Amino acid sequence: MSKRSRTKPVDIEITFEQLQSFGNHLGLEFGPLSPIVEARLEGPPEPVTDPNLVNKRGKPLPSVVSAFMIMAKPEVASSLVLIAPDSVVDVAIFYRSQNSEEHSAALHKGEQTLKLLSPAHKNEILARIHNGLDAAAFAETPIELDARASTGGGWVLWSLMDLLRPTDGEVPKAAEKGFSTKQILESMEAPVQGVWNLAAYYRHALELSLPTKAEVDGWCEELAIKGFLEKSKTRWKAAILLRAVAEDLFPLRSHLHFKMSAQAPEEGIGSLRFWGLQGDSGTCLLWHALPDETQMLSTSTMNVMGILRKMIDQPAFVFSSEADILDLPTAPDDITLASETLIQVLARPAGLPGPPERLFPSAPPEKL
Repeated sequence: MSKRSRTKPVDIEITFEQLQSFGNHLGLEFGPLSPIVEARLEGPPEPVTDPNLVNKRGKPLPSVVSAFMIMAKPEVASSLVLIAPDSVVDVAIFYRSQNSEEHSAALHKGEQTLKLLSPAHKNEILARIHNGLDAAAFAETPIELDARASTGGGWVLWSLMDLLRPTDGEVPKAAEKGFSTKQILESMEAPVQGVWNLAAYYRHALELSLPTKAEVDGWCEELAIKGFLEKSKTRWKAAILLRAVAEDLFPLRSHLHFKMSAQAPEEGIGSLRFWGLQGDSGTCLLWHALPDETQMLSTSTMNVMGILRKMIDQPAFVFSSEADILDLPTAPDDITLASETLIQVLARPAGLPGPPERLFPSAPPEKL
C-alpha cells in the first residue's frame, strides 16, 4: 500500500518583487483575489537562483510551487492589520477553497520583505493578535454601546467622539452645552492623521465626500430620534452614553482592521470588513459599514478574538447564506458574543459594492 506523499511546509522570506516575478515565472493563471499581478514577459525569463525557491538544478521546489498555486487562484483571501503599543501585525491569508483547512498560505509583511508560510499557521496569527490586544487582561466590557445609523449618522458619531475627546483625563466642558452644526462639520473636514481625527479616519476609510451643513443637520436629527443626541436651540448635546464611550476610548491603545473576500462561481465576489479601536481600558469599539448603514459596537477584546477565530477558521460558513455564527462554539472559551446583530450582518456580506481590493501591496501601517 503506497503512502500518500505530503508537501513540505513552507517558511521562507521573499521580497515583493520575488513574489511577483516568481509567480509569473511559474506560468500560473491568477484570479481576482491573488496577491500576484499577471505580467507580460518579453523574451525568456531570467533564471531563478534563490535556494528558497529552486533546487541546485534550478527547478522550482514542489512545496513552494504548491504555496504559489494557492495564492494564484484562492477562493478566499483575508487581510488582518493590528497596530498595538508593542507590536504590528500585517498579514494576508489565502485559502485554496472555502472548505480547505490544510491548503492555505499566509504572507506576513515586514519592513523590507514578506514571510511566506504554508500552511498559514492560523493559530499563531491569532495568538499574535491576542497578545497585541492583551485580551487576557481585558475580558470585560466597561461601557456598552450598540449603535446603528446611516452612513452620515455614523460620521456624526465619530465627529462627536473627536469633540468629546478628554483633555487631561476630563471630557471638555463644551460637552455640557453641546456642539453647533458648524463645529461638527469642521471636525468632519479635518485632515487625515491616522486615527487621531476619527471623523477624518472614517471619511478616508469609506471614501466619503464632504457634506453640506443641511446634510449634517439631517444626520443629527436622525441621531436625536435614536436617542444619541438632544437638540438644545442651535446646539446638539451628546447623550451621556456617548460621553462615557469617548472617555473610555481615549487614549487610543490599538487599531484593528479585518477584511475577507470570497469568490463563488455564480455569485462573483462577496466581501466583508470591520474595524476596531481599543481604548486604554481595553474595551474595543468595533464598527462595520454596509452600503447605507454603519454599526458601532463596544465589546471586550475576548469577544473580538472569538469573532476573528470564527472568520479565520470557518470562511465557508461565514459566507454561507444560512450562516448563523452564534450557533458555533468559540474556541477556546465558548465566549458569548456581545451583539447578535453585528454577527448576523457580518455573516451576510455579499451586498458590499465595488471591486475586490488586492491585499498586497498595502500602505504601511500608520503608527498610533
